[in-house]
Amino acid sequence: MPAPRGIDRVIVVVLDGLRPELMTPSAMPCLHGVALTGCHTARGTTVQPSVTAAALASLFTGVPPSVHGILGERSLRPRLGHRLTLLPRTLARGGVAMVGHMRALPWGMRTVGTLLSAQLGMRAVFAGDHAEEILERAVPSLALRRRGVTYLHWPDADHGGGGARADDHESTHPHDVTIPVVMAGGQVRAGQLWPGTSPLDVCATVPWLFGLTPPASWQGRPLREAFAAAGPPAVTALSEAA
Repeated sequence: MPAPRGIDRVIVVVLDGLRPELMTPSAMPCLHGVALTGCHTARGTTVQPSVTAAALASLFTGVPPSVHGILGERSLRPRLGHRLTLLPRTLARGGVAMVGHMRALPWGMRTVGTLLSAQLGMRAVFAGDHAEEILERAVPSLALRRRGVTYLHWPDADHGGGGARADDHESTHPHDVTIPVVMAGGQVRAGQLWPGTSPLDVCATVPWLFGLTPPASWQGRPLREAFAAAGPPAVTALSEAA
């Protein structure tokens, strides 16, 4: 199936570490409602190791940690010898800009964070401490941008429980690797995504929504099953847990 026509804006929201069983009407009514009206799975699978740095690197490179080499917060250098094709640069070549909104960095890290984002090929805004504040700072940009990709990283909830410690999540236990993935928007049909949907698939889906072919080196697949063949112009939101 070809990409849906008329999508001008895509919002990618990472709810860091959200476990599927928390996506309930009482705990998270808004996300639960969005999942029911959109296309989703509560049986997605994150990458190994199941830590934030590795998952986000996969989201931005389209390949697993075994390829990009970023295995944790203490190992942020990509593996030498592998030519990585970055999501923001793939979008930019197709005329689609990407902006990221993330938690505020300590004063001494702000310049480094801005430079790293520029190397990724996107503009970054580091403001706010939790999801509500980060979203509040992003609202003016969301209101003004008519075309492009907006990335929101919400660090509030962190999963765990499968490792040796209650707050450890670097294991193959289902508590640590099972994630929800939710897609919503005017052209997204109600239904189910395939179990095992991963950050690699989210990466491949974003350029596909703009009619761009994902790079051959990427290992994910566009989530075509979430879309009808055609529909009106829309904003599409992809939400996942890292």
